[in-house]
Amino acid sequence: MMTCPAGHETAANDYCDTCGRPVTRRPTGHVPPAAGGGPPPEAQPCAACDAPLTGRFCERCGRDSLAPAPPRQADAPPGAPGRWWLTAVADREYFDAVQALNGPDAALVTFPVDGQERRFALDGERVAIGRRLPAPGVDLAGPGEDFGVSHQHARLLSRPGGSWAIEDLRSTNGTRVNSHTTVLPPGTRVPLSVGDHVYLGAWTRLTLHRPEPPPW
Repeated sequence: MMTCPAGHETAANDYCDTCGRPVTRRPTGHVPPAAGGGPPPEAQPCAACDAPLTGRFCERCGRDSLAPAPPRQADAPPGAPGRWWLTAVADREYFDAVQALNGPDAALVTFPVDGQERRFALDGERVAIGRRLPAPGVDLAGPGEDFGVSHQHARLLSRPGGSWAIEDLRSTNGTRVNSHTTVLPPGTRVPLSVGDHVYLGAWTRLTLHRPEPPPW
């Protein structure tokens, strides 16, 4: 058995099984005193979530303390409520409603069979929504692309207190909030709340989320 600098007995001869510190070759049972004769030093916090470590694996997030430290996101500016983000999915119910409104011409449009949920972090005070947009815009181009979404379709604008509003940019097929049929007048800013749905194009549904960042 070996002893780590915090006084834990460990079978490993390189890093402590309990706290992950490098092991020093001292006799079993010897607890090194702290400088000045005080108690042993406290364990380091988890590099991922800052929770106090009582063993090798963090009890809050499960991170291995011996693994390389993960990259840390920059702190939010003072007063910021957290990072907002959108999910984008192909919504079959909305697609069927659009088909019913458009009549025979809608038969030319088919619902995507391979569409997957995508996530977009919202950065800055204005975030454009459309197709083939440069970052940090919400670019809805790609697999299962909804060609009913205009190149510059709508935009999100930050509001005092940390929320968002949406504005249609005179898109071809309009923008709808929590409705399959009611189209926003171009240039009208509509406040959004957590969980609100924004419908674009032929089948695209966006959902607003806060405060946790997307697990990507």
